[in-house]
Amino acid sequence: MTASYQPRRASSRRLESPFSWGFLGILLLALELLLPTCSDACDDLLTFQSMKPKGYPEPPYHPGDTVEYECRPGYKHRFPVLSISAVCQPDDTWAPLQEACTNACDDPPRYQSMKIKGNPKPSYNAGDTIEYECRLGYKRIVPFLPMSTVCQPSNTWVPPLQEACTKKACQQLGDLVNGDVVYANGSMEFGSQAHFKCNAGYYLIGPKTLYCELAGNNVEWSDNLPSCEKVLCKPPPKIPNGEFTNSHKATFEYNELVTYSCKPSGGPDEYSLVGERKLICIGHDKWSSNPPECKDACDEIPRYESMKAKGNPQPPVSSGFEVEYECRPGFRLIVPLVRPTTTVCQPDGTWAPPLQEACTRKSCLQPAEPLNGHVEGTFQLGTQANYSCNEGYYLLGSPVIHCELSGNDVVWSDEPPLCEKILCQPPQQIPNGEFSNSDKDTFEYNEMVTYRCKTSNGPDEYSLVGESRLICSGPNKWSSDPPECKVVKCPYPSLPDGTIVSGFGKKYYYKAEVEFECNQGYSLEGSRKIVCEANSTWVPEIPRCVKDILCQPPQQIENGIFSSSHKDTFEYNEMVTYRCNPSNGPDEYSLVGESRLICSGRNKWSSDPPECKGKSCPQLAEPLNGRLEGSFQFGSQANYSCNEGAICKLTANQDGGWQPLS
Repeated sequence: MTASYQPRRASSRRLESPFSWGFLGILLLALELLLPTCSDACDDLLTFQSMKPKGYPEPPYHPGDTVEYECRPGYKHRFPVLSISAVCQPDDTWAPLQEACTNACDDPPRYQSMKIKGNPKPSYNAGDTIEYECRLGYKRIVPFLPMSTVCQPSNTWVPPLQEACTKKACQQLGDLVNGDVVYANGSMEFGSQAHFKCNAGYYLIGPKTLYCELAGNNVEWSDNLPSCEKVLCKPPPKIPNGEFTNSHKATFEYNELVTYSCKPSGGPDEYSLVGERKLICIGHDKWSSNPPECKDACDEIPRYESMKAKGNPQPPVSSGFEVEYECRPGFRLIVPLVRPTTTVCQPDGTWAPPLQEACTRKSCLQPAEPLNGHVEGTFQLGTQANYSCNEGYYLLGSPVIHCELSGNDVVWSDEPPLCEKILCQPPQQIPNGEFSNSDKDTFEYNEMVTYRCKTSNGPDEYSLVGESRLICSGPNKWSSDPPECKVVKCPYPSLPDGTIVSGFGKKYYYKAEVEFECNQGYSLEGSRKIVCEANSTWVPEIPRCVKDILCQPPQQIENGIFSSSHKDTFEYNEMVTYRCNPSNGPDEYSLVGESRLICSGRNKWSSDPPECKGKSCPQLAEPLNGRLEGSFQFGSQANYSCNEGAICKLTANQDGGWQPLS
């Protein structure tokens, strides 16, 4: 719709006054000329402080017409955004109607070094001033920069501010004797760090890092300056059967060296020094390694998977002790022999030469492949041989044999298995039936027999229930159980309100199939197709034909009724029609919404029920220099009062207009 925004024309009707042209008559005539009349169109657009209609919308306005608004100069959209369009409603009102623009400034700018003095307001109007102050840990920049700004009618802040404060600085720390001070980023400002490091031969007492941080409204370092003390070591530990140089000293300086040695042994073999001989003072009471030991040279005899030490020597053993190895049971020397089998204990507790495995596993005799079969695997000690037969043969014996130890040799754990031909004895005879080749004594692998039923002596033939063909699939093993020959007869499949469309017959035997469909106006519940199964029942069960979709009566409405309201149910596509009851007043109710509803699904109507509403007068504008109170329904009244104290009352008349009260 294209509309313009113009004042509504006054009615051409004239009020006949019993007071002629007296003062009261003139006043009533003026009100009649100024006030709008009721009609099917919406009243004049309401005015707002913050917004105005776009363009020039013209009356009249009919239900569904939309008028777009825009913010007045100096205003902007609220956040979150509200609707800025109004739609004419069937009750002759506009919706939604609310102020959607504001002349408030955005939130004040935020700064790293400054904050707003006092508590910030939720919104700011044109002319509002805010002042900033330095945050804790900051001070004013010299020369001073502006620290206040004003909200403008254009919703901006002027002047635009910049950071007017700078970080305070901590006092410079003194020199670190025998060490260095390093300021992170070369700064001593609030938030910076100072790191400390001692010279070689000195260690730090105190914190490694200090922080320039808040202390009230000022800044200072987080702790006192540390110190660098000279590195000294206490004497290293004494060891049994050994000693170290300068053991008479109470302290040792940084990088000072001590040397350990073993004392003479009281036995035939001397002690061996095992570990680091020389220790260095490298930190405060910290030596370069743990002290060595003076002991018999070797604590352990080396162990190997394929070899063992001859004579079973027991540790510890002295330096120079020799051990010779031999193959363990089930192993043999690697040929040609290129690896040593003898090693000697060294003074430092090691063995030389270091040995490698010099033996390998023995192998069992390679078994022959079975007739009509295969063997796979390796044949060394600890491995296994796996047997399998060709198709039509089965394994007689263990399918797996292991190569295992027997004394000092290796043998197979069992005799190799055999592959025998698969044969089956005749399958089972069944009552009332027989199978092919029943005269044979044996059946070969994959040979098949077929079952069939004999002729019945009664009115109904036998049915073969189960697999009719059996195959010899293993030694005396058939592919399935034998079938049965029995009478299978299902009852006649009657379907009320429906009919059979395929599978007609007088009798229904095993595996008979029937298909159904329902008569018009009915729907099938269950399976369309059923089958006669072995227990003489239909699977799935016989379906049902149920009457098509029904609806419950639709909703009753206030001041209205619908057709066929006496009915309990309504069929698919059945329609009801709503109408309004007669009004007790001079004006009839209006039907708002769909008058006809259709049953479109189970308990589902085509739309919501309508409403029967009385007429309403359009909303009145509040008078200049006065107030308006009351509602606008038919029969109600609107009460006007003026600031000077005069009261004028009006009421809605039968035509939907307004008239003065007598």
